[in-house]
Amino acid sequence: MKPIDMPDHSPIDVSSLLNHIQPTQLVAVLDLIPDTLFWMKNTAGQLVCANQLFLETFNLGSEKEARGLTDFDFVPKHLAEQFMADDDRVMQGEVIDDVLEMNTLNRGEITWFSTTKRALYDAEGQCIGTYGVSWRLNQSVLDKKFMNQLKEPMDFIRKHYHQPITIGDIAAACNLSISALERRFHNYLGQTPKQFLTEFRLVIGHRLLLNTTDSIAKIASQIGYTEPGYFTRLYTRHYGQSPSASRRKPERDRKPPSPQDFDRCSS
Repeated sequence: MKPIDMPDHSPIDVSSLLNHIQPTQLVAVLDLIPDTLFWMKNTAGQLVCANQLFLETFNLGSEKEARGLTDFDFVPKHLAEQFMADDDRVMQGEVIDDVLEMNTLNRGEITWFSTTKRALYDAEGQCIGTYGVSWRLNQSVLDKKFMNQLKEPMDFIRKHYHQPITIGDIAAACNLSISALERRFHNYLGQTPKQFLTEFRLVIGHRLLLNTTDSIAKIASQIGYTEPGYFTRLYTRHYGQSPSASRRKPERDRKPPSPQDFDRCSS
């Protein structure tokens, strides 16, 4: 085999090496780490760059196509608002470490991520954006992260979400006070039990809207809401459009529901 001719260049000084590396090369390094999503945004929340797994996860095509998009372009409205609010906190000096997030992928799968975010600064120390890393979590990692603190209440929610349960019902089933239950959810998920229960129900309701012909009233009752109007208000607030508008989504984007879709919400 013929030896590869190496360019006759003097080695670049170690201290200046980073100045000669293209940012895209550093981003590509993160694709070597399994289940790792990386992104960078400017202060307006627009994507500047992202690794390949991030692009694939949210069905964004190429990095060039994704550049300039905001969270509102590829995740539901309520998640986009949450992500943008987190970015604002980071740019104000807060640190977001290892926050557990439930997300719905474009292909309909419900999954969990552990997310860390930091502010991005220029050479003068001015904040010019944010960057973050998310790790998609499998069941064994989730079990360790929860340390069984949320297993019991989440199992109860998964089994009874279709009934008009209250936070008091969840706490009682776990032999906890409501305040103790709320502390656990805040510590591990950064949200209240009520917020989690609502999001859990709405994610399932969204899937039923897209993949069944059931009436909105029937879907509301299937996820624990006795009043269709109340379900419609919650849904519109979270997804930025009414249940009827979501149902008009093009047929090619729909995916038949499976039993696993329901279990993934708490797995």
